[in-house]
Amino acid sequence: RIEYDLDCIEKNTVARDYHCGRLYRSAVINKNRFVKDIKIKEDSLFNIMIIAANSNLKECWIDQKLYFYFDRDNSTVHNFEGKDLLPYSRECIALLSSCNDDNKKSLLTNTIFSNTFSARYLSKFDSDFTEIDSVSGDLLSKTWKIVKKENIKFKRKFIYKLFSKFPSIYRLCRIVTDRTLLDWEKTQKAKNI
Repeated sequence: RIEYDLDCIEKNTVARDYHCGRLYRSAVINKNRFVKDIKIKEDSLFNIMIIAANSNLKECWIDQKLYFYFDRDNSTVHNFEGKDLLPYSRECIALLSSCNDDNKKSLLTNTIFSNTFSARYLSKFDSDFTEIDSVSGDLLSKTWKIVKKENIKFKRKFIYKLFSKFPSIYRLCRIVTDRTLLDWEKTQKAKNI
């Protein structure tokens, strides 16, 4: 069922890439550990590392509510900057360059592109945007070099290329799917005036 797991992570249909709600056998974890110096999405990266490192994973689903959390306004999830997403993309590129499984490559490719596009968009109003845009561009270029010969669906490849070359189109798509981003942009502009 790992293909379903990959599909859920890729489509973000369920909170599948969070660390909570998962138990792993120690043999599956092996030498994988949480990566230091990643401020956000370290749990997603850990799960992707486990998936990328193992070829015959099996899962068991339990349909019970066994995990509850407290949502704090001052938590990292509510107080991160776009540039905080870039180390996650960097680590995923390292995994992608050593991956041989098409499904896993697809997951990693989608993760890198969507995460890097988000980082660039969320940093648009930061004072160091030029540097973040440059780093994002480098990460996207590295990803293209790895996947250019891969069998990525034409539609997805077209979208990746379009958003890579024209970040304003990515912005427009984000706003169309989430109108609250216009208010967020106004707040960000006001902060930086």
